Amino acid sequence: AYATLKECYYGAEKSISVMGEDVKFNIPKGSWDNMQLKINYKNDNTEVYVVIKVTDDSVFQRKKDDLYVDINISAIDAMLGGKEKITDIKGESITFNIPKGIKDGMLLRFPGRGMPIFRQTNFGDMYATIHLTVPSELNKKEIELLTKLKKQDHFK
Repeated sequence: AYATLKECYYGAEKSISVMGEDVKFNIPKGSWDNMQLKINYKNDNTEVYVVIKVTDDSVFQRKKDDLYVDINISAIDAMLGGKEKITDIKGESITFNIPKGIKDGMLLRFPGRGMPIFRQTNFGDMYATIHLTVPSELNKKEIELLTKLKKQDHFK
């Protein structure tokens, strides 16, 4: 049975066809890809197993109980620091501080913002991978300012 990452986060009710009959079952919170679930079928001791196939998510990648997301920040914000917002899997916005001097590829950790841990009340973490962005075009004033900055000893 196919499930989205959000269905594995919140849990979901699904159905499959077994010998021409629709059989409903629940995908528990914290389920993972290739997880095998035993479901009740007609209560006659017939064992039916369903394998959960989690479809790729367009924003989050899952590793065990942790979620990974990419975030773009400007090179200026990476040098000076600042504030940024990120959205977790529940759609909640999180404002966080960008540490001054952060490097491309660094990870920021958001504890407890990952997937629910199967049959527990705890959650994994969410990690944001930093990607630095630079403008593709600069105007004359920006070029002048950056050229002056480039000549400073600290930037050589």
